[in-house]
Amino acid sequence: MLIDLHIHTIYGSSCSVLNPKDLIQHAKLAGLQGGCLTEHNQAWQIDKFQDLVNGDGHGFLLINGMEVNTNLGHVLVFGLPGYVQGINKADKLRTIADREGGVLIAAHPFRSELSAYFNFNLHSCNIELPITLEEACQHPLFQLVDAIEAINGGSTQEEMEFCLQISRQLNKAATGGSDAHSIHGLGCCATSFKSDIKSMEDFIAALKSGEFQAVDRRPNVPRFSNWPINYELVS
Repeated sequence: MLIDLHIHTIYGSSCSVLNPKDLIQHAKLAGLQGGCLTEHNQAWQIDKFQDLVNGDGHGFLLINGMEVNTNLGHVLVFGLPGYVQGINKADKLRTIADREGGVLIAAHPFRSELSAYFNFNLHSCNIELPITLEEACQHPLFQLVDAIEAINGGSTQEEMEFCLQISRQLNKAATGGSDAHSIHGLGCCATSFKSDIKSMEDFIAALKSGEFQAVDRRPNVPRFSNWPINYELVS
């Protein structure tokens, strides 16, 4: 089952132009069976979320989540009823997620450090990382999350491959999500689950099982020969 774990809409993300009904239509056209609504620092109100879930008999799985901006970076949160005061502190977020039976995923880690660096040095013949794999693995956020969003539609190829290395090194499962803010890019990165998911409970259980795979579905993704990493992304 193919689910996009990272989507923003006009309902709760001021930076998005994606209408939720357009999301469902275009996500299905993109071959997705489900999508996660991960608005910035808020979840959908239950009544509005249920109206969207039950509307038009669309048969598309929707998961209500959040992307929380914490002191250690952005975190995709599933299983919490909404934003709780204090979860901008990552350790507090972990405590509440454990209490609620939720799941935390580090969202596009190191984007601020790596993306700017890679974009600036894209044609450099001698790229040298501003942070080593060993240093990256010691980031305290990785001790608090259940998985790492290694495949993200807004990340560079180098960023994603670096995050894949981190997930392998730490034995943390890797997820994928488009981080879409419009219909463009929906499903370009997603997560393929072995199990059939029909509810939030199924979704949480599937994430905790680790029985899934991050998927990069973008066509003709350029690869850079001066980046010495051997992991192949699933396409």
